[in-house]
Amino acid sequence: MLNKNQKGSPKHLKESCHIMKNCLLYCVILTLFFSLIGSPTHAVERAGVQFEDSIEIEGARLTLNGLAVRSERVLFMNFKIYVAGLYLLNKSQDGEAILASDTPRHLVMHFLHSRVRRKELTDAWKESFTRHNYQGEKVDQFIAFHSEDLKRGEKIIFTYLPGEGTRVTMKGKVCGTIAGKEFADALFSVYIGNNAGLPGIRDGLLGR
Repeated sequence: MLNKNQKGSPKHLKESCHIMKNCLLYCVILTLFFSLIGSPTHAVERAGVQFEDSIEIEGARLTLNGLAVRSERVLFMNFKIYVAGLYLLNKSQDGEAILASDTPRHLVMHFLHSRVRRKELTDAWKESFTRHNYQGEKVDQFIAFHSEDLKRGEKIIFTYLPGEGTRVTMKGKVCGTIAGKEFADALFSVYIGNNAGLPGIRDGLLGR
């Protein structure tokens, strides 16, 4: 126990200041550490695939809006083809409002089937664009990007950036960017538009 003489001694004051400095330095280091790592993101699982609840695209923070699994029934069996996740700047359940806004969109298709043939994909795309009355050179350019079959674990990613266009990524490789919002709207309307061919996929991606 300290006596009255020790309590206010220069040595005791020096030790107290040293401890306070160390505590302050420790607090500063912790603050810097957490500011650098930012807020931790969490993953959402669907069909065995993990989707981050938010991602950063070209400096914009996009939030996972919804998830959907595309299945196909053959005889008495259901086969899962892919699981898709839609990321938006602001979450919305209104597909037409999303299409009307000129903001970033990011759609990830993670394939679950052992093999999806290129021709099956391109035929489906042609039919979808025709149903939405959208045809032309940009559709041909888009179809040309589909040069290979897709296997389990591989991805197709569509990223729309205002003023730039729709970036198409397949199997981790950027195939190219198709300019214009008009094409982006036609492409995303296949999934979330009022006339989407697969209402179940639309409702899942819209978080309904």
